[in-house]
Amino acid sequence: MGIVTSQLQALLQLDVRSAIGLLVWGNLAMGILVTGYYLFNHFNFRMRNTLMFGIAKYLQMLAWFLLFCRGFLPEIATVHMGNSILMVGFALEVGALATHAPGFDARGRVLLVAVTVFCLLAFNIVELILQSSNIRIGTASAATVAIFLPPIVRYVFHRDTTRVKRGIGIAYLVFLGIVLARSVYGFSNSRVELFSGGVLQSLTFIVTNLMMIVGTTSLLLISKEDADIRLAELATHDPLTGLPNRRHFTEMAGPVLERHTRLQKPVSILFLDIDNFKQTNDRYGHAFGDEVLQEMGKAIHASIRSFDMCCRIGGEEFVILFDGAAEHDGLHAGERVLESIRACHFPAHPEYRLTASAGLYAAVPYRGQQMDVLMERSDRALLEAKRSGKNCIHLYVEPAVGAAGEPVRDPAVVQQMDMSRKAHMDQKPDVGQQADVDRKPFTGQVDDAVPHRVQ
Repeated sequence: MGIVTSQLQALLQLDVRSAIGLLVWGNLAMGILVTGYYLFNHFNFRMRNTLMFGIAKYLQMLAWFLLFCRGFLPEIATVHMGNSILMVGFALEVGALATHAPGFDARGRVLLVAVTVFCLLAFNIVELILQSSNIRIGTASAATVAIFLPPIVRYVFHRDTTRVKRGIGIAYLVFLGIVLARSVYGFSNSRVELFSGGVLQSLTFIVTNLMMIVGTTSLLLISKEDADIRLAELATHDPLTGLPNRRHFTEMAGPVLERHTRLQKPVSILFLDIDNFKQTNDRYGHAFGDEVLQEMGKAIHASIRSFDMCCRIGGEEFVILFDGAAEHDGLHAGERVLESIRACHFPAHPEYRLTASAGLYAAVPYRGQQMDVLMERSDRALLEAKRSGKNCIHLYVEPAVGAAGEPVRDPAVVQQMDMSRKAHMDQKPDVGQQADVDRKPFTGQVDDAVPHRVQ
């Protein structure tokens, strides 16, 4: 056991100047690698962070070279310039990584710049006043931790982070923990210098060399992961509105229909179409038409519950699935959606009023029933809404059938059956009580008083 311990201690007794030399050549190699990756993908607008990372590696190479030359060049170059350039390089590296950090916004970037400027001023002022090697090491190490910490914390603890980003963040936290220990050691030991030996000094430069490789690999891995996520998003969502596309909507709706078939509970499908959209494009231009579609998507998403589903079918057509909604509940929710659409405001053209027509089909799905069948019936109701003057909802009603299950063709019989149904349709859903609908799920109970049309 004693032999193993002595060998481990010998392994950690590195020559610090040699370790810094490895950092010079290693950062040069990483910079060339990242630059080549950027040039190969230079048409990608989002690759700017890769270029920033490459510049960071070249700056770190220059800074480590100046530190390597301590004792051969003037102190203003090896101390002030070397450490200042190193901090800027670290800031650019963490800035490139931060573009992939979840929740890191403009305020985070401003904070990073402010922390970097503060660290630069603090280090150089302390060095000018005290000119002490151990204080210099403690201050520079503490500045490194301050620059790296905010984005790395988001990598580890943000709720939207991925497993890859969390693993990378943990690796950086280990590195920062060792650097912080070196900072404390520097402040507390007046004899420590840049090229001093010791386990902590050696461990710091070993981990710094490892993180030089891990950081570059991390950037490439995260860039690949984010590219895969964007490709998956483009494959399943409409890029203009951000809503799911038809294929993804149909895939998500399949399990819902199966569950409601098993539980014998209803669903409602609302098919929406923007009124006079072609004339809007012709009058205001397609750029404004895109804005209308975006606002339509926002209005729909804001007016449905978290467990309802919606999508953009294509063009100006949208579909909503109201989970557990019978006819009356579907009409109520559909009118709420239309009210949200009517409330859209366009500052560039305040005179424009956005309206939509809708068709609703509500039923308990049967085993094996396809989503396309439900959408086709709600689409028929939408056509009736368009014929009735637009800006309204029409309910799809199954064709009248006789006792033998055959369609009834006698107009008198159809009228008699229709009057029997309409006798109960004297209650209009109260669209003013939207808060009640938002607070509680649909009960699944069908109210017999359902109008064919809500305007």
